[in-house]
Formats: sequence, structure tokens, C-alpha cells
Amino acid sequence: MTGNAAEPRPAESTATDPLGFLPWVAAVLAFALALRIPALNAGLWVDEIETLVAFTRLPVFEIPFALESQNNHVLYSLAAWLTTTLFGESAWSLRLPAVLFGVASIWAVVQLGRELGTPRQGVLAAVLIAASSHHVFFSQSARGYTALMFTATFATVLLLRLLRAEKPVARGPWVLYVILLLATCMAHLTGGAVVAVHGAIGLVAWIRGRGQGRSVVLGTVAAGVLVVLWLLPGLESLMVGLGGEEEAAVSGSEWVTLGWLIRETLAGLSAGVPGGWLGIVAGSFVGGVGLVSMVRRDSEAAVAMVLPPVLILGALVATSHNLWPRFFFFAMGFVVLFAVRGVDVSLRTVLGGRGPRVTAVLLLLAALGSTLTVPSVWVPKQDYEGAAAWFEDQGLASDEIAYLSFVYYGFLEYLGAPGTRVDSLEQLRTMERASDRMVVVYTLPENLRLAQPALWDHVQQSYDEVRVFPAGVAGAEIVILESYAADRGPTSEES
Repeated sequence: MTGNAAEPRPAESTATDPLGFLPWVAAVLAFALALRIPALNAGLWVDEIETLVAFTRLPVFEIPFALESQNNHVLYSLAAWLTTTLFGESAWSLRLPAVLFGVASIWAVVQLGRELGTPRQGVLAAVLIAASSHHVFFSQSARGYTALMFTATFATVLLLRLLRAEKPVARGPWVLYVILLLATCMAHLTGGAVVAVHGAIGLVAWIRGRGQGRSVVLGTVAAGVLVVLWLLPGLESLMVGLGGEEEAAVSGSEWVTLGWLIRETLAGLSAGVPGGWLGIVAGSFVGGVGLVSMVRRDSEAAVAMVLPPVLILGALVATSHNLWPRFFFFAMGFVVLFAVRGVDVSLRTVLGGRGPRVTAVLLLLAALGSTLTVPSVWVPKQDYEGAAAWFEDQGLASDEIAYLSFVYYGFLEYLGAPGTRVDSLEQLRTMERASDRMVVVYTLPENLRLAQPALWDHVQQSYDEVRVFPAGVAGAEIVILESYAADRGPTSEES
């Protein structure tokens, strides 16, 4: 499988000048860090706030077992507990692990490029990722997605090293591999797909007598046992989280459809990929070329990079779970490596010896164009502070402010602002009867519309929009509406 004669390894390899790329790698990582510092202390959004309030404030030994919400990305929550304990609670300290994991994931992409025998392509892929506004966004979001990208990518590096080892590996690298697989599952439960794929690849290699397939299988089994031992104490809360999670698919939601996933992914990419839709088309083409080239040259590596997201997609579709594009962010390094390889292979074919230089110039220009989009994500993900200040300026009392759906989390649990959590139309009507002026606040309107259609219809009919606070998360604007008693329509029971 590895080293297929149809496409020999390129001249550059991990054995050639192994230290020659270190200055370039250091420069790329410094560049990446610099792009991820601005606006790090900007406003949190509701998922980050839940991470802070519900998990990082817990005693550290309780965090791994608080599994009643899918929002607890355990590895991240533990890291954020450490940073907020050391530096105090703030947006930047809560997000600091995302920055560090983000930069580490770029380093891991370089290592994967070296393991594939193409260190130059690894560095070029790292430059593109460092300059990506999408990667910057997740590197400034207090969630486990950059952690998952790091652990999954580096675990793939160690997988390939084990598969290519002619002699049994030392205990240290094998233990590190097991720890990385466990960390991948703790970063996000979808990381289990990475463990499963690695185990299958290792089993095939073991049967064929290739490399240290046996060590891979034993590593994935050991990691699986550790995952089970971790999950068992919190199994009851895990079942609650998987079955009754606030992110569970709402009946009639398009979020469970492949069409929505594709549209949402393409819309997000078009805003951050140089050239917009043209860039997406070109990137898809060269990515396909790179994938075919990788399959011909190193099919095990290609399977290890492609199959985990495919397996995750299949599991989400089978369980009718919401198909959030962020679940596939961890594979960004794999995708970019395919694209860089595709450009390199195409230009080598057309231009011969000049191909690598032209490849480098084109990709660096693409990285420059991508860098220009990064400031668009240096904004508050949500502006709870601005909205709370507006309430204060308006002199509103708690019984005049109704927080719909989970927008209450940012105001009541995080800021301690005045107001009342409202979960039903009946509760809101009770408040309306007691107050002449009423203000309602919501965010992520599609969630509210699907979960509380009667409440949504009443607000749309009886309230007027007075303020909208912009957000860096799509659809997460904080919307404020108000109404006065004389303008409100009766409920269906009253009419």
C-alpha cells in the first residue's frame, strides 16, 4: 500500500536537511500567533459562556464527568479551568487554550507534511492555515475544535510512524500515541472516529505483516479502554446529554439534512477563501488532484485522513443529529495538505522544474489574500455587555425584560444583568399583564422558532424591533424588541 510504484516519493523527504525548515516553521507559528491575539478579549458567545459558567467553574475533578451537555468539550474545559485559575476569569484567559491548541495544530500539520515525505508542502499548508480567518475564528473560540484538530493531526503523524517502523517502537512514543487518542476523544466525542479508523488501518497492516500494525492495534485498544473507563462514571449524564441536549435536532429542522450542511459550509468558506466561489471551485479541483495523488503514493495515509470525517458524517446522519459544519473542522489540515499537494503535482506536470517555485509563489499570494479577511473575525462573537448597558440606560427593571430561549445564559448567569428567563408563551403573557412596557431579548432566531413556535409568533406579531447588537457568529445577533400594553394583541384564548 505505502510507496506504490505508480507515483514514487518526491526528492524532498524527511531525511533531507531535517533542520532546514525550522526557521520557516518558527516564522509561520509566530505569524499564526500574531493573528490570533487581536480582539482575544472581545465579547463571548453563548456556547463559550456555557463552557465558563457550567464547566470551568466546577472543581477540576468533576469536569471530566459533567457530560449532561454536549457543550462540555472535556479536554478544553480542563485546559480552560487551568488558564482561568491562573489568570482569573476573562474572555482572553478562557480562550487562551484555543489559541495554543490552534498554533499547535498548525505545527502538527507541518509534522504530517514531513511524515508524508513533503516537508515543503507541509510548511506551505501551515502558512495557508495560519492565514485562514476560519482557523483564526476557532482559535479565538473557547471550544474544543482546535484541540481536536491538534490531537487528531498529531495522532495521525504517530500512526504513520508506527506503520513504517521496521523495529518495535520504544515505549515512550507508543504511550504518547495512546494518550493522544484518548485526548482526541476527550476533545470531542466525534474523535472516536479517529480511534476506530486507526484501529482498522492497524489491523490490516498487522494481518499483512507491515510495519508495527500490531502496536497500532494495541494502542487503539488501550485508548478505547481508557475512554470507556472515563465515560463509565458519567454514563447516566452522558445519556441525558445525547438524548436531551439543547442541540438535539428539532422536528422539522433543516439542520439534519446534507443539503443544509453543504450550503452552510460553502457559504462560510466563500467569506474566507480568497476569490470566494472561484477560490472554492479551484480549491476543490486541486484538492481532488492531491487526494488522487496521495492515494496512489500512500493509500494508508489517505485513508487515515479521509475516513474519520466520512465516518462522523455517517454517524450523524444515521442518528439524525444536527450537521454542524464545525464538527468537521478538525480535518482542515488534511484538506489543505491535499490542496497544496494538488497544486504542486499539477504545476510540476505543466512546468517541470519551475513548478515548485511557482507553487510557492501562488500559495503565498493566496495566504496574503486570506490574511486580508482575518480582521473580519476580530469582533465580539456576541455583545451581551453592550445590550446590558442599553438596559441600564433605559432604566429597565427585571420584570420588564424577558430573555427567550438560552439567551438568558449570557445575561443572567454570566453578567448578572436584570431580567427574567422565559420558557413559554404563558409565562411571557403573565409578565405582560403586570407591566405596561415589555422588552424581549433573543438570539439565534431559528432555534427559538423551532423550539417555541407559539412564543415566536406572538413576539413577531406584538413587538417592534428596537435594537440589534451585531455578532461575529452567524445568526447570533442579540435582538431587542419592545411593546406596550395598548399595542399587544390578545392570545388565542382571550380572543
